[in-house]
Amino acid sequence: MHCHITVTEKEKTMKLSYRTRCNTAPYQKAKVYFTAHPDDYDACFELIAGDLLDCKDCAVFFNREPSVPTEPYQLSEMLSEMNLFVIPITSALIRGKSLNQNTEFQFAIENHIPVLFLIEEQELASKAFRPGGGIPVLSRYRQSNPDKPYMKQLCRYLDSVLIEDELAEKVRAVFDTRVFLGCRKKDRKTALTLMHLIHEDPMCRNIAIVHDDFLSPDESFSDAVSDMLHKSDLFLLAATPGLLEEDNYVMRFMYPMAKYANTNILAAELRETESISRELSYLGIPHCTGTENLSEFVIRALPREAEPADRKMPEELFLTGLAYLNGIDVEVNHEMALQLIAASAENGLPEAVAKLATMYRYGNGVEIDPEKAYMWRDRFAEIKKGQEANSPQSRNHQEKPDSVNFSVLSPKAVKPDSYGIINLHMYTDIEREVVEQALRESNGLINETKKAGFEINRGTSITARLESRQAEIEIDDPLETQMWNGKSLHFDFQFYVPEDFSRSQIAFVCYIECNGIPITRLNFITAVSKLPDSEALPAKVTKSDYKKAFISYSRKDEQRMLERVVGIQELAPEMKFWLDKQSLDAGVVWREEIKKAITISDVLLLFWSVPASKSKEVEMEWTYALDQKGLSFIAPVPLDPPAMCPPPARLKALNFTVRSFYRNELTEKLSYYDSNNIVIIS
Repeated sequence: MHCHITVTEKEKTMKLSYRTRCNTAPYQKAKVYFTAHPDDYDACFELIAGDLLDCKDCAVFFNREPSVPTEPYQLSEMLSEMNLFVIPITSALIRGKSLNQNTEFQFAIENHIPVLFLIEEQELASKAFRPGGGIPVLSRYRQSNPDKPYMKQLCRYLDSVLIEDELAEKVRAVFDTRVFLGCRKKDRKTALTLMHLIHEDPMCRNIAIVHDDFLSPDESFSDAVSDMLHKSDLFLLAATPGLLEEDNYVMRFMYPMAKYANTNILAAELRETESISRELSYLGIPHCTGTENLSEFVIRALPREAEPADRKMPEELFLTGLAYLNGIDVEVNHEMALQLIAASAENGLPEAVAKLATMYRYGNGVEIDPEKAYMWRDRFAEIKKGQEANSPQSRNHQEKPDSVNFSVLSPKAVKPDSYGIINLHMYTDIEREVVEQALRESNGLINETKKAGFEINRGTSITARLESRQAEIEIDDPLETQMWNGKSLHFDFQFYVPEDFSRSQIAFVCYIECNGIPITRLNFITAVSKLPDSEALPAKVTKSDYKKAFISYSRKDEQRMLERVVGIQELAPEMKFWLDKQSLDAGVVWREEIKKAITISDVLLLFWSVPASKSKEVEMEWTYALDQKGLSFIAPVPLDPPAMCPPPARLKALNFTVRSFYRNELTEKLSYYDSNNIVIIS
């Protein structure tokens, strides 16, 4: 379906059209906005719109005249309600450096609307495109994992940022009362202002206010308006001078329809105009002016009182927050959405906690913040794990742990100025075929690093973190957490080799943790070659396990440390620990013994906390370990949030943030670290 929506001021215009499935109207659909280099619209739009609609029943909007300059006021009026911006990456865009000049892209970033980049030219699939800011990039030509083809990745991403139809219906059902706002198309800004003013009153935040935005006056439009009016408790007129113009749709159709439906009617204007007041009085329409008493007029005009949003149960708070996040029967209000969803999350609703994780991951209503995304994601996993542990099935039936294997699949060689993909597979023996198939399809261009025989209980958090020994190598999303539920898991990492990279090899290490505790690491090397892939030299692959661990901790944290060591022993019973309290004999020169113990250990577990950050003994231990065995030898196990005890400057390259769960009194209500199945684009 083609719909034409135009904003006009003097001679500057912005004209939108849209595509939908089966030519249906976009009413109540998620709104996606396509923007591109002007030369790419004809080549890219139909293909991308088709992919989006195959994945999601949404409305894909685009500017019919992209070469016409867009004014800031038009962006705000036309695009503020969009749920996602999609931008194709092409040679024309890169050559012209038009991304930074794309005012629509800048508008999305400034207004915290998620952005998705799609690489649309095969020759660009292996080239460097670094948008920065954590914005995801997908390519139909770069198949990093046969189990996650392009369309599957696209659909998973859309599921993360666009609300499902079934959930949208639950959102609409949470509102107690409904107001239909009648306004002229050219008065859209006034309408949005009225909605914000009404919803600023906490007593009105649970009132749905719907209007006719993104529809054109055709037969389906009239039917939709009629349906909305019959379901509304109040018809609110945006009283502007445009209402007095002849043959306007609001007074010709909406107002008579509201009277016919026996709906309460109220008119509101931001500034009182004598001619409008006289006309409305003549028609017998109750009238209110100004902004201070607007919400009071609305409440009195409603047939029943709406319950304030802050008195709702956690699930209702969450649904109301989703309404403001996505513009479902209310205006988009990211600040209010975050407030409501966070309140629900603080009350322990798993869905709200998971949503906060994806919001911070993709910049949906908030700035992209990977640290907060990981925090909320891991808290979600802890809640789910607690629910499963307390379920009757869990209490009455304790399942045996699964014997699992880890395999890292890495390219034998990569070229400068290109991307590489590293896959970590976690699987049981009967699922080994997934790895074998990937090896066969690679035609000998990838290496496998494998470790077998880990006993893992279902519901365990599995965290994989990829690091490179070379600081020049950029790794997108180097940490990912999932939950082991008995079926194979796939962790995908994308890295970029700079054009000026001069080394002949890249050394990687993949750390694996269970329930926030390091259990193993896998080291592997990828060659850097300018030769064709078929001539590239094979790379050396090694693997490493933790058999002996040195425990570095403050005596004040002894109880918290022992709780975690017990957890490690459950996951890795063969691991041996060196504790100064248990391992030192009386009279032994303890500093020398500590140094010897560090030297023969495979890893130093640094239990980091406020007391540890002030401990001279702990500082001596990690300093000696760093000097003698390097940064990769140290594995932080945070006991307190990093804001309370920042890591030492020499250890800032390590991750002190998102791996364990905090138990101190301050953060117990906020931060539980484990795992979950939130979808992350790879």
